[in-house]
Amino acid sequence: MLPVVKILEEPAAKAVRFLRNGEGGSLPGATSTHANKTFPKIQVLPSQLTKGVVVVSCITVEPPHRPHPHYLVGKGCEAQRGVCVMELSSETDEMTVEFANLGIQRCEEDIEESLRMREEIRVDPFRTGFYHKTRPDSIDLNAVRLGFQVFLEGPEPGQFKIPLKPVVSEVIYDKNMLIILLSFNFTAPD
Repeated sequence: MLPVVKILEEPAAKAVRFLRNGEGGSLPGATSTHANKTFPKIQVLPSQLTKGVVVVSCITVEPPHRPHPHYLVGKGCEAQRGVCVMELSSETDEMTVEFANLGIQRCEEDIEESLRMREEIRVDPFRTGFYHKTRPDSIDLNAVRLGFQVFLEGPEPGQFKIPLKPVVSEVIYDKNMLIILLSFNFTAPD
């Protein structure tokens, strides 16, 4: 049986405000409350495997899931690349990773450049390509999903070259856009 990636805690769908450049904040888990904070979390099963890395990136809502221009920011995120890379280990965490300091930062200006950067570092979980980078109007900037790619350590220590089938989170909506849309719906004339 091939190892599989399982999402243990989905990201919150509607309680998220996509960040502007320089802002802080983290993405709560779907079951998070004021008393009990949770965060998105994944696990690789079976958990007896030794080591791996997970690459998390924003992807488009509708299939085929394409790379999305928004950036991930926070612990484990590469500053200008917009992706998060974390290690997995059965020795310390039973092949689970919780993303406690992960935020979504809006890419408002140079969508093509953001996608070019993802193409350069070859982050395309579903291998859909980057032809959409020249058609920014085809990308919904108010909603994303997270794509989780796991690479297991091969026979050479420190070389993570065995890819597992990527998984996709539920849709995450920009809270600010939902407020604007709801206000518009309630204030529109009959």
